[in-house]
Amino acid sequence: MSFFGRSILALGSAPGPGSGHDLRPAGQVRRRILGLLACSLCLHLALAARSPAPAVSAPALPVAPAPGVLRLAAFGEPVALAKILMLWLQAFDFRSGS
Repeated sequence: MSFFGRSILALGSAPGPGSGHDLRPAGQVRRRILGLLACSLCLHLALAARSPAPAVSAPALPVAPAPGVLRLAAFGEPVALAKILMLWLQAFDFRSGS
């Protein structure tokens, strides 16, 4: 079986001769390319340092429904009740933008 001209089995294997994944030593990479890589890393770090810290504000949770209402919604099943409450809590977690 091949995937874009390579064996699918060879995609996860370690690089070796004839596998199409031959690697060069770092000394053979042009200095311009290494300089460009270093400059892009510095630019990334500078932009990350200048960005403001994210502001997180979570509103208070409303009061949970009464236990009788919860048992009725879950038809008396404790596992179903746990899943309903988990989804209810996750709904508030996703509203905060996290």
